[in-house]
Amino acid sequence: MLTEAGKMYRYGEGRRVVAIGGGTGLSTLLRGIKLWTENLTAVVSMADDGGSSGRLRDEMKMPPPGDVRACLVALSDADPQMQELFDHRFESESPLGGHNLGNLILAALREEHGSFREGLEVAARLLAVRGAVVPATNHLAPVLMGETVSGAVLRGESAVGLAPELIRRIWLEPEDAVASEDALAAIRQADLIVIGPGSLYTSILPSFLLPGFAEAVAASDAPKVLVCNVATQRHETDGFAAADHLEVFEAHSGVSVSHFLVNSNPRDVPEKRDQDAVPLVSSVDGFDGVLVAADVVDNTNPVRHDPFKLADALMGIVRGNAGAARDSRPADSSCPVSAGRES
Repeated sequence: MLTEAGKMYRYGEGRRVVAIGGGTGLSTLLRGIKLWTENLTAVVSMADDGGSSGRLRDEMKMPPPGDVRACLVALSDADPQMQELFDHRFESESPLGGHNLGNLILAALREEHGSFREGLEVAARLLAVRGAVVPATNHLAPVLMGETVSGAVLRGESAVGLAPELIRRIWLEPEDAVASEDALAAIRQADLIVIGPGSLYTSILPSFLLPGFAEAVAASDAPKVLVCNVATQRHETDGFAAADHLEVFEAHSGVSVSHFLVNSNPRDVPEKRDQDAVPLVSSVDGFDGVLVAADVVDNTNPVRHDPFKLADALMGIVRGNAGAARDSRPADSSCPVSAGRES
């Protein structure tokens, strides 16, 4: 059964949307946005160094395939069994244990066709992908680096994501890793640029550290929407309010966004999750763009976005229905509205 967004698919068919990020946040966004437009490009961070992706990156000397695979599956119109195969994770104690079949297929396609880019194009055809999935960089393996407020240096996305204290700055090594032309071309042609949701330091920001990437986003006349996470993330954003997400993004990326989309319906998060719902705000000190509040939380998982609610909110921005900050909390919601920056 189609969602309301799906029923209105034809309205947004021509919109050229670029979604920037990685991890679960980006694939969640894509599942909703693809119902609105086929002119959709997912620009995926290549800093992943954990799990199956990290192993293939080290052993096969290839870009990390995991986030790209998740985006391909999210945009797929193929038989659900094909999608399930790409997502299948081997659980055995063998050398295959922990690998996703889709990651291995992407590794095989890269060898078969001579490049990761061409392998992705073949995988997209196999999965009948609606839109395109492109790496933020064609560099083999950029390494995300971080420095904490005490001066400790962290090497690799996994280490940065487990930072024991607040992060002061991040950068990529080597310095010659540059933005891919596919990503830059999509950004230049975009009618809407969506940034996030996802892990702030390890999924969203790494692409903006590539020479040429932030400059291309900043130069675009398209609306630039930063999607605030609905919950904090352990280690990366412990204690962050909505304003902190915005401040960190703009400070590290050098990009000023036109819209900041926040969840208007924070839900209680079970204590065992070790996360907190990001409180609703009615304003953000120093932000000159448009603050948009909408119910975008997954009703079954209070730390995730609902892909269809999120898509609907973003298309509202495109239609020009989000001209001012607005509170669209459900009538029975009792969550507080807090003004200004919180720390």
